[in-house]
Amino acid sequence: MTTPKSRNRTPPGEKWWAIEGVCGKTYRTKGELVEAIRALNNKAELNEPLCTLDREWLIDILKHHHDWAAKRGAGVKHIEVRMNPSHTGSTRGLWIVRLDGSEVDISWVVALKPGGRSSAKDNVCAAARREVFEQVLATRAAQTGDACPICGEPLLLKTHVDHAAPFTFDNLITTFLAGMGLAWGDVGVDDFGVYSMLSDRALAEQWKDYHARYAVMRLIHKHENLSLGRQV
Repeated sequence: MTTPKSRNRTPPGEKWWAIEGVCGKTYRTKGELVEAIRALNNKAELNEPLCTLDREWLIDILKHHHDWAAKRGAGVKHIEVRMNPSHTGSTRGLWIVRLDGSEVDISWVVALKPGGRSSAKDNVCAAARREVFEQVLATRAAQTGDACPICGEPLLLKTHVDHAAPFTFDNLITTFLAGMGLAWGDVGVDDFGVYSMLSDRALAEQWKDYHARYAVMRLIHKHENLSLGRQV
């Protein structure tokens, strides 16, 4: 006999924050949990072990990361917040210090994704951004102090390097791979912890050349970039 499917039934592993919650507390939406994590992350003293309650709360979230067993390793001694490099500047990230003294970064953002893992597109885009990181830094160095092309104010603090439309980053990497006859799942990515890179180094060089040729990068204020509603 076929069992009727409930319209409200949540697929296994989905929306666990609203069902099992975190340390007994449930969150109506993913956004509510994200706000709570960011509040903890932002208040934490850098490079110092989090208190026991904060550590256990985070572990109850991070256990949903698809690679949790490997990240945990010999066991978690403590968790701390450190500054990690990114294409928009340094950001606060979580690091696990294990009982054996080894350490590794871990993404709470990934833990909240379906199945606790990034999509093939997310992985390729992250690696592709890393490949052109030097181009981003060169743009930042060349344009710092200039006027923001959007608001006209001097570019001194809280800035992002933006890919001007229509050649947004997503547009560039999508078009590049299509021209190479590749789908997202065809592209290998090597994970080095706080960053990843394309496995095929010949493809990486082709991508760097393509990006340098077509990208129109500009330094703009952070709030202007965020107002665009996209990571560019």
